[in-house]
Amino acid sequence: MPGKSPEWITVKEAARMLGVSPDTVRYRIKKGDLEARVEGNKYLVNRESVEEMIRKQREISAEDSAKISAMETELRMLKEKVRELEADKAYLQERVIALEKHAESLQRSLEESRRRSDVLLAQLHEYLTRPWWKRVFGRRGLPSPEKERNSERDT
Repeated sequence: MPGKSPEWITVKEAARMLGVSPDTVRYRIKKGDLEARVEGNKYLVNRESVEEMIRKQREISAEDSAKISAMETELRMLKEKVRELEADKAYLQERVIALEKHAESLQRSLEESRRRSDVLLAQLHEYLTRPWWKRVFGRRGLPSPEKERNSERDT
């Protein structure tokens, strides 16, 4: 191209160097990210401007790479923590089931103990409300002759 010096390249060449489309190069020119001039009805882009953008992209890529590495490490740690928490959850669920069964057993035992205490209280009440002579001599009274014969046969 006539009038073109080696430090100025076409939009198409700049796009190839940057790995983007020519439209993206024109957008970056309009944004002011790339230095360019108009020659006729076409843009010519300053090669140094393109090379500077490539250097910045590499720096950003290196920073991004370090950030990605750190994030991957953090992700691995978080996944491990999730696995640990899931194991803890499973253990605690089993423990809850076991404790619920134990609580049911204790409830049944408590109900049985209440029934026994009710019977014992009724017996104690009956004993305490009986006349003193029934408490001392018991309910037996005098043995009947039939009971005496039965006790003699047993011996």
